[in-house]
Amino acid sequence: MPDTMSVERIQLMRAYGTEVILTDGSLGMKACLEKLEELKKQEKKYFIPDQFTNVNNPKAHYENTAEEILKDLDNKIDVYICGTGTGGSFSGTAKKLKEKLPNIKTFPVEPASSPLLSKGYIGPHKIQGMGMSIGGIPAVYDGSLADGILVCEDEDAFKMMKELSFKEGILAGISTGAVFKVALDYSKENANKGLRIVILSTDSGEKYLSGAYD
Repeated sequence: MPDTMSVERIQLMRAYGTEVILTDGSLGMKACLEKLEELKKQEKKYFIPDQFTNVNNPKAHYENTAEEILKDLDNKIDVYICGTGTGGSFSGTAKKLKEKLPNIKTFPVEPASSPLLSKGYIGPHKIQGMGMSIGGIPAVYDGSLADGILVCEDEDAFKMMKELSFKEGILAGISTGAVFKVALDYSKENANKGLRIVILSTDSGEKYLSGAYD
């Protein structure tokens, strides 16, 4: 994993007996994938799930996440907002939701300083778990499902993450803070429409206690 990841992420993997190999964080996930391919060539028994290209990534969300949302909310959803790393959780869930609810609006979220989807370029950012940093748009992402692209500034993501913890008792991760922030902004911009908005919280705050909450 990139050496810019939190200490807790590394410690958690090691707690499960994993050998952790760190790559240059400035090169993003692309460096990780290159290292994986290098290791696989050295040892043929290695298997790479590769969430960036594996069709089972969006499929899992199409078959499970979306169905859970529809069931719990009795099919009453107007807007779905989800962060993007691989784009699998957004694409799989959005596809099923649009099949069931033709009028629903679905929006992916990306870091404002790394707006690959909205502006076509990658940049450094601090929202761990979000941002397509493999050098291009992952194969599992389906842009045709997006009704627009929402972006979040790093500082807004961290601020909202802390607000969720301090005020709501929700120990959310940085990417969840980002998604909640843009969803809140969207709801304010459409305050008179009575929209029911669903966000996908994909990260908890336990992995960021050493830095994000200081």
